[in-house]
Amino acid sequence: MQDIRRDLEKVAPGTYATAATHAALGLAHAGLGEAASAIAEGQKAMTIYPTSKDPFGGPEEEESMAYIYALLGDADHAIPILKRLLQIPYGGAMFLTPATLRLDPIWDQIRNDPRFQELAAEKKP
Repeated sequence: MQDIRRDLEKVAPGTYATAATHAALGLAHAGLGEAASAIAEGQKAMTIYPTSKDPFGGPEEEESMAYIYALLGDADHAIPILKRLLQIPYGGAMFLTPATLRLDPIWDQIRNDPRFQELAAEKKP
């Protein structure tokens, strides 16, 4: 985590790199079970680089926030973000699909939630 903090000191404030570094720090805190710090860092990332500023890259910070909530087992916050992201085109959209929801272990903490299972279900035309 110290490496991420050092990286944060090196990046220009208000940039995508700053937001991505805050998101990485949030994920590290979430992995350690430090909910308050994880959520605070994820929210900083979304504030620094919001979707309203960049509709292509901004949602990636929202995706990181969904990862944070999922790692913390907070389906009530993660699922609405996922639902929205699955419906819009953005930079990370190629990686966030119903198939990756089914396969990626990052979602394990919320996998049994019926709302999550609905998002991860195979959609038939």
